Amino acid sequence: MNIITITGQLGRDPELKTSAKGTTYMQNSIYEFAGKDDEGNSIYTWRDFVAYGKEAEKIARNSYRRGRLTIIGEEKEKTYTDKNGQQRTRMEITVAPKMVNIIDFQEKPKEPEPDYTPQGFAAIDEDIPF
Repeated sequence: MNIITITGQLGRDPELKTSAKGTTYMQNSIYEFAGKDDEGNSIYTWRDFVAYGKEAEKIARNSYRRGRLTIIGEEKEKTYTDKNGQQRTRMEITVAPKMVNIIDFQEKPKEPEPDYTPQGFAAIDEDIPF
């Protein structure tokens, strides 16, 4: 068993999914800065991961693309068939229960109601001429 701890940035906005059996999960990737090459270009190390249940919900609720987080989980080799019918392998981290730490915490704002008028302001029902 390979247990791995990674602190990095989320590769894309989290998207919560539900399996056929009703389990909540999300798949994403995390990347970390690995230095610079000989020409001065930044190098990043990317890792795919999957989180289930409360961990997936926590990431989806509180993180965002490029937001930093730490995950701890088991790294396994996954085999799959690509769209061309070729057998491929890749490494994937399965996040362990209670092993997600959101560093750049951001609770997603609630959308205001369409007829919302902030406190202290009056609603304007007429057209504004500019």
